Parts: sequence; C-alpha cells; structure tokens
Amino acid sequence: MPRKVKKVKIVDHAEGAVLTVEPDSDFLFSVELSLLARSRQYLHKDVYKLSEEIRIALERAAIYAHVDGLHEQGDASWLDWTITKDIAVPSKPKEHKFGLKLISPFFKFSRHHEWMPRMRTVMHILNDHFELTTHHRCGTHIHVVPASGSWRLWQVKHLAVGAMYFERCLDAVMPPYRRSSVWAKSNRHNRWAAGLPMTEIFTRILDDANMGNGKRGLDVEDVATRMNLCSMDSVTGQALGEDNHFQHETFRWNFSNLKNAASVPRRGLGTVEFRQPPGSTTASDLATWIMLTGCFTRLACRLADTIKPWERAETKSLGEWLEYEAECLQLPHKSLLRNLFRDADALPADLRSSPDPTLITFDEDKRMQLKDKDRNFTLMKYRRLLRHL
Repeated sequence: MPRKVKKVKIVDHAEGAVLTVEPDSDFLFSVELSLLARSRQYLHKDVYKLSEEIRIALERAAIYAHVDGLHEQGDASWLDWTITKDIAVPSKPKEHKFGLKLISPFFKFSRHHEWMPRMRTVMHILNDHFELTTHHRCGTHIHVVPASGSWRLWQVKHLAVGAMYFERCLDAVMPPYRRSSVWAKSNRHNRWAAGLPMTEIFTRILDDANMGNGKRGLDVEDVATRMNLCSMDSVTGQALGEDNHFQHETFRWNFSNLKNAASVPRRGLGTVEFRQPPGSTTASDLATWIMLTGCFTRLACRLADTIKPWERAETKSLGEWLEYEAECLQLPHKSLLRNLFRDADALPADLRSSPDPTLITFDEDKRMQLKDKDRNFTLMKYRRLLRHL
C-alpha cells in the first residue's frame, strides 16, 4: 500500500503565503549573507545604526527584520530576517563600513516563485540604499534541511559522499580565494578523510556493516564528525588552543549542526550548511548560489549511492546534471547555472595535498576565537520552525 504522506501548511504572517510541506520530498533553505556595507545617505559610526537603517528600508517593502542587539531576542521570528554583525568580516569604522550578516527565513526550495522575488527585492533595496563590497572573508552560506524538518540517515550519508566526491568540481566554479579559505576548509582533506582513497571514504560512510567488532553502524552524528573533523595541529586548532582533534563548522560543507533525533532511530535534526560560496552583491549572485546548493543537495541525496567512486568526477557532467535538476523543478534563470559551469576553471581532479592555509594572520586568529562563541541565528530559526512542522 502506498505510504500516506502527511502535508503540513504553514502560513507566513507577513505576506499571507502558505507553505505546503511534503516530508522528505523537498528541502527548506535559509541564507546567511555576509557583507561589508556602508550607507549611501548617512555616515554611521557604529554597526547598530547601519543595521537599523537596513531594517527600516526592508520594512518599507514589507520584508520584516530583527536587529541583533537592538531588539529583544524573542522577536527573531523564523519568518523574519535577522541582521547582525559578522565577526569574521573586519569593519572599517573610519570609512563608515561595517561587516554585517543578513539571515533569511526558511524557504521551500522548489517554490521559486516565492523565494526568488523576495531575494531579488532584498538585494535591490541593499544596492539602492547602501554601498556593498565583498571581502575575501565574506560568504554566502546556505543552510538546508528536508522539508519534514529532520534528516533520514541515508540522506545525510548521500549528501556527505556527494560533497566529498564532487569537491574539486565545486572548487572549479568558486573564486580562488574560496578554495583556500580557513573559513571554508576542505572536507576531502579533513583530519578523518585525508589520505583515504575515495572508494574507502564511500565504504566507510555508506556501509553500515563496516564498523566491525560487533559495533553498530554509523548514526547521523558519526557522519557529521567524519565530515567536520579538524586537526588540533591545523591553524584552526592552534587558534582555538585545542589539544585533541575536534569537530568544527568552518568547512566547505558544515555537518556539525546535526544531532541524532532521540525519539526516532536513524534520524537527525539540524541543518547542513554550504559555506564555500563567496559574498553576493547582486540578486543574480545570490540566486546562483542558492540554485547551486539546492540542486546539488537534491541530486546528491537522491543519486549519490549510484556514483562510482573509482571514476574521476567531471565538472562538466556535474553542471549538466544540476541544470537538469533545475529543469525538473522548473526553476527560472537556469542560465545562471549554465554560465557558472561554462566559466569553471580547469583544476586537477585529485588534489594530493590540502589546499587549506598553513598560516593565518593574527587578526584571523583572533576572529576565529570570537567566531567560536558566536550565536547561530539560523539554528535558532530552525528550532522555532520545528514547532510548526
């Protein structure tokens, strides 16, 4: 008998939009947009006044936002945007420029007629009223989670091996400074995966029976640890004063937000975050990185177990598959993906040594320590969203 699918309707109080959710059939996403911004009209002397001006400008277009540090934390609804200072991005107060992070509500990826106009409006408002620049530490981070609100174990495993296998293909469509950023380190060359052939990585993640000695198979948190295991000897480990290998968020794909669902075996709660895309200053930039992340996540979760890990990953083939995925979803502006892969750099298929930096500046060292204590607003929104699923 076909499985009966429970649909949940969520009403967006700001616009009256209804989000219909079919568990595991689609993904929700939230964007963290990291920028260096300056007002075109005012010479703000602190980040809070600039953030408040952005909030007011967005509100005029019926896009509601909360400013961290000015409004009560309880006002940071999962339906609203959040504006906060970005610890990773150095501000330039003498030039009235401040590092900011804008965090979106969660949107259903397949409902492009809702999120694309909203993102376009946000970027147009920002460009009309503010000077936007990007810094090599700026990024467009996209968090994804199945529309049901939780992950099946096989989805986590498939996305993990897909991210490992296609890492160099995704590197090829990124600017060079995002291929060697301490804020988006290589999953393929993390403490666990470095030195392992791709076939062994697939076996150790996908094969539940591989634990040996009567041990249980991997759970969601085990996979997360393997994807985000950072060496205590790395520049990140040294900056944080770690004396053991540890899990950390600053990898291309951040699985560290995932936790086992205590009440449901082989399920996980939390988001997976793609951190590698650079900062976005236009609506096209932002749409490109969202489309890339959403299409890749859907494709990997559905087909990663059909990959032949002994074969070389091809950037051109990945681009064609992602464009096909966009076509299936009837996403407009598919040319954004086509152009992204058309302009991809030719990179070696297998990087023998880690591309991560072996040295970082004193400023980055200190910012890494501060970032480790930063609040995760996207996870806060996710937890509030769960109450409605």
